[in-house]
Amino acid sequence: MPVPLSQSLFFHIPKTGGGWVRHALLQEGLSQAEVRCMTHVLENVQPKYPCCIHTPTYYVTEAIFNSVFTFTFIRHPLSWYKSRYAFGIKRMQSQKNAIDLEYLEGGFESFVSKIINKHKDGYVSKLYRLYCDTLNVFDFIGRQENLTEDLITALTLAGEEFCAENIRATARVNASYFDSNLKDECQISSDLEKRLMKNEKYAFELYDSVEAQRSLVTT
Repeated sequence: MPVPLSQSLFFHIPKTGGGWVRHALLQEGLSQAEVRCMTHVLENVQPKYPCCIHTPTYYVTEAIFNSVFTFTFIRHPLSWYKSRYAFGIKRMQSQKNAIDLEYLEGGFESFVSKIINKHKDGYVSKLYRLYCDTLNVFDFIGRQENLTEDLITALTLAGEEFCAENIRATARVNASYFDSNLKDECQISSDLEKRLMKNEKYAFELYDSVEAQRSLVTT
């Protein structure tokens, strides 16, 4: 479910820092009751994870989407793979998951290679297309790598009333990759990186476009 604020609506793309954004908005008293996805409203079913946490834009009514300032976050595709790998490793320590077992066996390079082989159009690219097929879908797209300041920029552009220092002081949550001991393991060869860039062409281009757009907004 996207998170409604008084003047804006936040969409949470998986593994892009959205858990921290939700936490920061709640701590600052900005978030209200979450909007349920249209499918669940029409079918009168209970909210469920992960659908209602990571609702794509097409599941929200056009009237709601067009009536407020909308924003979301993405991250560098390789960084996304690292985060997802670390998340899977940490989850495997507490619960067995068949999908994680299939992809995680063999280390990080194997993990990336298996996903590339199975998803010819790019797994992250398909994920990003679900939310932001063009830059015009959202009023602002921030980057996980600059999460705190980009959230402050988004809230400022939306006209929300908040304290920037409170946002800056909010502790990180769900930092799977950075809180793990997997940094040294999460490396790939130059050849595999070239394959990844070709496979995730859309995601890399979107990331670069967002950086160019963000630079214009924040300067």
